[in-house]
Amino acid sequence: MNYLKELQAFREYLLQHHLPTSSIVLWHTLMLVNNSTGWKRKFEASNSLIHQLCGLSRQTLDNARKTLQEKGLLQYIPGKKGTAPMYVLHSVTEQLPSYATTDKSLATSKSIRQKNETIFDNNPATKTDMHLQQNNHFDQSIDTYPTANQHKPKDIQKEKERRRRTHEEEVYKTFDENIGTSSKIVRDYLREWTTKLSADMVIAAIKLGARNGARTFAYIEKILQEWDTAKIETIEQLEKQQHRKIQAQQSNNKRVLDKLRKGGAQ
Repeated sequence: MNYLKELQAFREYLLQHHLPTSSIVLWHTLMLVNNSTGWKRKFEASNSLIHQLCGLSRQTLDNARKTLQEKGLLQYIPGKKGTAPMYVLHSVTEQLPSYATTDKSLATSKSIRQKNETIFDNNPATKTDMHLQQNNHFDQSIDTYPTANQHKPKDIQKEKERRRRTHEEEVYKTFDENIGTSSKIVRDYLREWTTKLSADMVIAAIKLGARNGARTFAYIEKILQEWDTAKIETIEQLEKQQHRKIQAQQSNNKRVLDKLRKGGAQ
C-alpha cells in the first residue's frame, strides 16, 4: 500500500462520497497506526490507543467504524478477552476508477519497456533509441496525470463548504426529530451555534434537551450558553464534565445517607 497515494485517493473519495467527520478522523488514525507497523495487511489497534490518538468516544468510535465498514474501506475483527481488535484497511485507490486506470496504464508502460529492453539488448544503438522514445512517452503520461497539488485550494474550499452544509443539515434534522419543526429563525441560530462550537456539540445539546422534555429552541440555547460559558468545546470535555457531575451527585447522596444513618442511630 502506497501511503501518499492512499491519502490522495482518500481526498478524491471525499469529493465524491460523504463520510461523517468521525469516520474521516478514524480512517486517518488507522492509516497512521498501520504505517507505524510497517504496513501489515492485518494489524492490531486497541480501543484505548485509538481513543488516545483521535479522541473519539466509545459510541462515536463504534459508529465511525461501522460507517467505514459499510463503505468497504475497512474490515474490523473484534478482539477477544485479553487481545486487541484487528483491522484490515482496504485500498481506496481500488475504489476509484480514475486511479485504477492510471495504475494500469503505468504498469503497462513499464511492462512494454522491460520487454523491449530484452528484445534489443544485443543492439546498443537501437536500445538507446527505444529508451528515448519510451521515456518521452512515459514523461508525457506523467505530465498529464493530475498531481496532488493541482486545483488544491479550490478543491479544499469546495470540500469545506460541502462538509459545512452536511453538518448543518444533520443539526436541523436532529432538532426536527427531537424537538419540533425548525423555523428559519431557529435554523439561523442553530447555524450560528454550529459555527461557534461544532455540529456534534449542538446535536448533543438537542438530545440532552429532548431527554429533559424540551420543546423549544430557548431550552437548547440555554444549554449551549452554559457550555460556552464553561469553555466546554468538545464532546470529550462534555463527557468529562458530565462524569464529574455524576461523581459530585454520588458524593452528595452518600453524605445525605450517612447523615440519615447517624440521625437514626441517636
